[in-house]
Amino acid sequence: MIGKSTTSVQGMYDLAHSRTHTAMEKSSQTTPPLTAGITIESISSTASIRKPSITATDVLVVRKSEYKAAALCLAEAFVADDVARYFIDTPDRAHWSEAEKWDLHLSIMEYLVLAHCMKGLVTTVGPNYDCVALWYARRSPSPPRPT
Repeated sequence: MIGKSTTSVQGMYDLAHSRTHTAMEKSSQTTPPLTAGITIESISSTASIRKPSITATDVLVVRKSEYKAAALCLAEAFVADDVARYFIDTPDRAHWSEAEKWDLHLSIMEYLVLAHCMKGLVTTVGPNYDCVALWYARRSPSPPRPT
């Protein structure tokens, strides 16, 4: 990875954790997710908090209004990942502060989560986005081209 340093990664990791509690407090004030199972049940759009009965094993569908909280989970999980850092630790960003690099990393994750909310499926386990999964349906294969 270009320009990777332990201090840089640790700085982004520390910054991520300092912002976690604020983001989680904000996300708990958003509309609750749909529940996932064999069928997806609609939840009133006027509800303002998640159901208190959500357990650590409940799988929930993340709604578009929750994409930032789900993206924060992924950003923290991949803060030191070489593939995720590939777009951040580049020569043209060598002068960027850790806060600017974190903001870019978080923006990339937010884009990925929102795109999956719109065209795929985003699920989470537990009441606080403890685990986030992005799902995208595979397109049917195109027919073989004549030779």
